[in-house]
Amino acid sequence: MALFKYTEKKFATDVGRVAESIDPSLEYTYLPETREVKLTSADDDSGGPFTFFLGNIFLKVSELPRKERLPTIEAFLREVVKPKELTPDELMESLALRVRTDFEIDFRNGHVELMGHETPTSISMRRGELLVEVVSDSDESVSIAQSDNLAEIGVSEDEAVRMATAKIRRSTGDDQWEKIHDSIWISRYQDDYDFARLVAAEDFGEFPFKGNPIVFAPSHSICLATDSTDTDVLLKMTEIGNESAASHRPFCQLLWTLEDGSDWKEWRPDEASESWSVAQLQAMRETVSKYEEMKDYLERSLVEDVFVATFQAMQDDDGLTCYSVYTLDLPSYLPRTDFVAIVDPGLPKDETVIGRVDWDEFEKSLGIGTIEQVEDLNPQWYRILQKLDSGQKERLRKMARPFN
Repeated sequence: MALFKYTEKKFATDVGRVAESIDPSLEYTYLPETREVKLTSADDDSGGPFTFFLGNIFLKVSELPRKERLPTIEAFLREVVKPKELTPDELMESLALRVRTDFEIDFRNGHVELMGHETPTSISMRRGELLVEVVSDSDESVSIAQSDNLAEIGVSEDEAVRMATAKIRRSTGDDQWEKIHDSIWISRYQDDYDFARLVAAEDFGEFPFKGNPIVFAPSHSICLATDSTDTDVLLKMTEIGNESAASHRPFCQLLWTLEDGSDWKEWRPDEASESWSVAQLQAMRETVSKYEEMKDYLERSLVEDVFVATFQAMQDDDGLTCYSVYTLDLPSYLPRTDFVAIVDPGLPKDETVIGRVDWDEFEKSLGIGTIEQVEDLNPQWYRILQKLDSGQKERLRKMARPFN
């Protein structure tokens, strides 16, 4: 029995040591909130910076004997930092499919452009409100299969899709589902392509029931399904899913359903339905996740000295609602929320929160020129960079109502 537990922080330290041994110019930063390690280099030819999620690789390494940890980390990092050149046959054999949301693609492309790199020439096909993207799956990592690279070996986009689909079909059997609770099934594979099997399905990937499917895929490896609209069943499905995916890179908190055999859409029942509250809860969780990613992106990319507010959710008498906090005269970026909590730092410590102001009133009170929407960001963000005048402050104080 190990005397000291091998923690994620220790793993991140090992990643930094191994990265330096591979390339002495690399420095590492551990980002515990997002469970990522960022590798940066002063060498312009390094291809970095590299940022990767620790979840799956940490789980794999933590289960190994101590002497096998560093060699495994090295194999992973060499593939990330200095990937080997695949032969045409190896590249074609590696092709697989990953499900993507529009937000995921847009966010990735924006991040790539921020780093000064060209947007990758990826291959994808639309399935309603979801996309299926062709990726290259190697032993240690998954990367985008770029159409330019495939064209160099004579593989067209259509051929790449067919190859990737055939690979997922070959790995799909008749025993895909295991019943784990009343009216709830979970995909047995848990191999990073569980949801992709359903979204990319042509003549494979069937459900274990006859009703309309409601699917929850909090990660690429965890996929649950039911045909029940019972509130307790849906809540249990999301609970099991999130517990099962706790150590995985998050994918999406929305519930999905299938229309016309191939179009995947967010499942949103009528507001009069009892189960509407579950769909609303999951939509709010997904929005929180998106804003968390955008907040981290802004904090790392903005050159202005500003405060980036957090998108926060709460339950009040009207149901689920969301808010952010604005401190008077503090240059800020605010997410678009239902209301804004106003803070006056000049008041006594226990009285700094003036109250809450509904978003529309808040925006109207400040006026054009003081608050402006940030272009090309989805979900929406607004910035307030200048100090408020006495009239604006007075209007906010008069509008504010108790926070609770």
